[in-house]
Amino acid sequence: MSYKERMKAEVEAIVAKGKDVDANIITMVKNDFKQIIADCKKSGTSLKNVTYETLDGIEEGLKVSGYETKKVLKESADAMVEVTKKSSDAIIEISRETAQKSKDALNEEISKAKDGIAGVNDKIKDKMQASYADFQEKTDAQKAHLQDVADGMKDYSIEKSHHLLSQSVDKTKDAINNINTSFKDHSKALLEHSKEGAANWLHSLANKIKKH
Repeated sequence: MSYKERMKAEVEAIVAKGKDVDANIITMVKNDFKQIIADCKKSGTSLKNVTYETLDGIEEGLKVSGYETKKVLKESADAMVEVTKKSSDAIIEISRETAQKSKDALNEEISKAKDGIAGVNDKIKDKMQASYADFQEKTDAQKAHLQDVADGMKDYSIEKSHHLLSQSVDKTKDAINNINTSFKDHSKALLEHSKEGAANWLHSLANKIKKH
C-alpha cells in the first residue's frame, strides 16, 4: 500500500467514526509522518515525493468522506512541518553534544600539553575532527530533509491551488533558517580557543572539512 493509499484509508476510518475528527486526524498525521520520516531516512526515499503523497491521501480521504477539506489539510501540513522540525532538531542536538564533548576533551588535553595543540594526542584531535564533521553533515542533511518537505508542499499547493499551504511552506523555511543560525552560533563556540595555536588548528580543521 502506498503512503497515499494508507493516509486516505486512515482518514476515511477516522471520519467514519465521527468523533473528534479534526483532532484525531492531526494526531494520526503526526504519528504516521514521524514514522514516514524515519522510513525515508533509512531507505533514502525522497521526502519531497512522500510529502506530496501524504497530503494527497489526506485530501482524498476527506473528499470521499464528504468532510471539510481546507482547514484539516492546512493543520495536517503544519503538523508535518512540526514533526519534521522536531526530528531534525533532535538529530542535530545529539551530534552537537558529541562535538562539544570532543571539544571539552581537546581543551583538557591542551591544558596538560607543554607545547599546546602540537602536544595533543592524535586520537583526541581525530575525534574532534570527526565529531565536528558529523555535526556539519547532520545539520546539512536535516536542512535538506526540511527543504524536501517544503518542496513537496509547494508542489502540492501549486497543483491543487491550495494557497493556504504556503504558510506551512514558510514555517519550513523558518525552521531551516533557525538551523542555519544555530549551526553558526555553535560552530563559532566549537572553533574558538584562547590559545593561538589551538585556534588556528580549529579553524584549519573547519576549512578542511568544508572542502570535502
